[in-house]
Amino acid sequence: MGRAGQLSVAVSYGQVAVWEDPYLTGVKRKETHEELLGLTLGYDEIFGTGAFISTTTQVVDVKEDKIGDREKKLRRDGVRNAVSVGYRLPLSASSELTPTLRAENRNMRGEANSSDGIGASLTYGWQQGHWLFETTAGMGYDHYREEHPVFDKTRQAFSYGGFALIGYTAPFGLTPVTLYALASNKVPVHVVGII
Repeated sequence: MGRAGQLSVAVSYGQVAVWEDPYLTGVKRKETHEELLGLTLGYDEIFGTGAFISTTTQVVDVKEDKIGDREKKLRRDGVRNAVSVGYRLPLSASSELTPTLRAENRNMRGEANSSDGIGASLTYGWQQGHWLFETTAGMGYDHYREEHPVFDKTRQAFSYGGFALIGYTAPFGLTPVTLYALASNKVPVHVVGII
């Protein structure tokens, strides 16, 4: 949009392996998968600055949600919404630092799995020629809306984690192609709390 900035739209799909019932004990648990379908809208380089904002909506569908069938408050299907704002600070011609704030709410069919959260992260990015590198460290807090029927407590979750990515653009002269390698980790620090 010229000097006003840049708009972007992204559609994503993914699958994550999860247990049909993660709270079973004394028996072998069965695996299923969680399907994630998302839409992200971004507004970048707002009026020629490094500021950006993005919103993401993600529909979650657990294929065999045995715990949700057994305990209605623990149903895992639903919708996750998030808003992120940040600012890209150039450090040199090839590198930048990006602080980002994020707010998220999860409206799941099971109210004990519905939550509101906030987070902050700091990203360092570097690109030189065909090579690029990015690393991010972040932390977050989530507050769940209702008491968990298995633990008899309302959960709070504190987490921290990070990732590192290295990429190579236009391998073998293929200009629309970039090869990536990614390592990621998210660690919950305190999962169950009493409110």
